[in-house]
Amino acid sequence: MGEIYGLGEITCPSGELVIVDGGHLGMWSGEDSPALVDPAAFGIHDPAVAADVAAATDFAVTGPDAATAAHSFARQPGRTLHDVPASGAERLADLFAAHCREHGFDAGLDASAGRVPHRERVRRCTEAGGGCFLMHGVPVVAVGGVPRDRPLPVLGTDTGLVIPLASPAA
Repeated sequence: MGEIYGLGEITCPSGELVIVDGGHLGMWSGEDSPALVDPAAFGIHDPAVAADVAAATDFAVTGPDAATAAHSFARQPGRTLHDVPASGAERLADLFAAHCREHGFDAGLDASAGRVPHRERVRRCTEAGGGCFLMHGVPVVAVGGVPRDRPLPVLGTDTGLVIPLASPAA
């Protein structure tokens, strides 16, 4: 692995660690609907495009073959397609239906009544043991079960970051 460098510490009082490029935090909705985030926060200034993004839909993949169909469709991780712009929702639904027909999957897309807040997306990932989701196309990683009672070291190597979650060996 090469040399390990101490970069600092983090604390996770919630027990959930969320990793996202800090340059994209302006699009984080917290407990609110992502529809309430101003698209200008992530560089969209054209009014027509901003309206399209603000009117986006989240879809749940449902049915007996939902997990397999969602995985093989390979558009987003998990069984939810988040932040689908209004202008692309019908086309995405058609593509998914064709994909399911081609592969013999018994699955469909159900449009969510409202948008799934980013904080709820984190909860869903951590309840499933950790995972990732997209936030307006930006990958977000969520890990649950992180120690709440102590700071965790953040270590770097020449190949990336390491955050040891277990107690060091005695």
